[in-house]
Amino acid sequence: MRETSGPKPQDQPPTTSGARGERRRQPRANLALHGRYKLADGREHACTVIDASASALALSASERGSIGERVAVTFDNIGKIEGDIAHLVPEGFVIRLVGRSRAAQALADLVERQYGGKAPVRQLEG
Repeated sequence: MRETSGPKPQDQPPTTSGARGERRRQPRANLALHGRYKLADGREHACTVIDASASALALSASERGSIGERVAVTFDNIGKIEGDIAHLVPEGFVIRLVGRSRAAQALADLVERQYGGKAPVRQLEG
């Protein structure tokens, strides 16, 4: 038998498998958050969080923007979070968070709390 080159499974970084069977680098928290999002063209719509990590947010949304489009999401008790659409999912889209804000840190803290401090959370200074 001939050996193949490349990384072996034990050499791979740890990932978390989500409901959709994707490979994820950070744990996701199922947060019951409802908010509103604004697409780059100014259209505003209601949304619900599907799941969240310290660096990304999956939203159930009636209208989807384009990959790479900037989105601003506002949650009543958290504030405004900005991100770029990373990919589309059947229920809506996933944004990769950009910038530093207290709201982004509050979201990261909620994710960390759900995992008992075990989730890798990026530290933001606001």
